[in-house]
Amino acid sequence: MRVTQLRLYPVKSLAGADVESARVEPWGIEGDRRWALVDPTGEKVTAREERSLLRLRAEQVDEETIRIHDGDASILVDIPLGLPPIPVSHSRQGFAPPADQDVSDWISERVGRPLRLVWQEEPRMRRMSGAHGGLDGDTL
Repeated sequence: MRVTQLRLYPVKSLAGADVESARVEPWGIEGDRRWALVDPTGEKVTAREERSLLRLRAEQVDEETIRIHDGDASILVDIPLGLPPIPVSHSRQGFAPPADQDVSDWISERVGRPLRLVWQEEPRMRRMSGAHGGLDGDTL
């Protein structure tokens, strides 16, 4: 196998950014898809349903910060600290801490509907379903 390009997607369904190198953890590339979007009821929202998400691009700034771009405009997003988790529909997860409200407002304004950006705090907390090939103790 020969790797010719690496692209990191910090937010599920937003465009990602090319990286020169990446650390691979047991659950995947470090920082990849640790953020996601949900609607006001906590239902996940992806580019399958909301194509306008593909206009936004996310890049990793450091271990605790990402930047989301919309053309020349951008906003910094820090890992949520101390915010209570909100209900989410992600399978076998239940709750996720949200980003600061100003970040969700910024994204919602660009997409044209209310959305919340949420953080998957611990990748190993979601067990893999046996129906999808998971064995006892396997996580997503």
